[in-house]
Amino acid sequence: MAPSHEDKKFYLKAPALEYNLNGPIKIGNIVKDMKYPENPIAVLDPLPAIISGSGFGRGEKKHESYASVKLNLSAKIYEVFGVQAEAKGSNALQTVYEFEEIDALYLKTNPTAADAKELRDSNKEVKGALNRGPVYIVTGLKIAKGLKYSNRRTAEKQASLSGQGHITDEVTVGGKVEGDKGGEDVETYAVKGDTILAHRLHIIKKEGFRWLGEPELDVKTFDPGEAGFMNRNEKEKEVGVKSGEVSQRDVKYFAEEEEYGGVRETDFDDGEEAWSMLSIDG
Repeated sequence: MAPSHEDKKFYLKAPALEYNLNGPIKIGNIVKDMKYPENPIAVLDPLPAIISGSGFGRGEKKHESYASVKLNLSAKIYEVFGVQAEAKGSNALQTVYEFEEIDALYLKTNPTAADAKELRDSNKEVKGALNRGPVYIVTGLKIAKGLKYSNRRTAEKQASLSGQGHITDEVTVGGKVEGDKGGEDVETYAVKGDTILAHRLHIIKKEGFRWLGEPELDVKTFDPGEAGFMNRNEKEKEVGVKSGEVSQRDVKYFAEEEEYGGVRETDFDDGEEAWSMLSIDG
């Protein structure tokens, strides 16, 4: 049975297809802006074990649905990230994405409220940021292993994703190699390597924090005098912190509060896991 909308795991879109594993976007990054996981103010330390989750392409290449699932995933990547390099600004070219596998990496255990309190108490950057709003911990990544793209003439839009040109073993990440066709139909490939498509986040916030415009669910559990930014009595006990997975509701309110624009949702199904990617406009 397909998961309900509430149960389906979601990720936030990577800023661009320019970030590989071992680059600036890392599990454990602590950031102030959901949209920019590559700009940490601190790093989770100690870092729990990182494990591999559901993915596509590992040992399944002979499965009868493999080709159609891969084609669909490639189309979804294009839908979210659009054209690349030479295809930008050209109506004659279309970007086509190919990859070896879709993999997922996660923290084995997510941060708890106790972990959040210890982090707040031990890290000045985090503590200062929490006085202004939530912070976010990168807890998971979706990765397209061996990602490469080709820019093809629009007349070839219906061509198969496979068998179009040859990539040699000598090609390195970021390198380019021409396809086999030559002339006007030359296809240019760019090999991006193990590319981060999206990230999952955990939120840390002060108890009593609410987004602008967010309704108060239970007035009995919130005393405005306890909120850090409203409390002018230095002798008051420091407000506690809460921790949990970022929700789609959080993403919506965050985008509105930061005046980024809307949030678009794109559904993915890699044969092992149905999930969605949220893209923050602006």
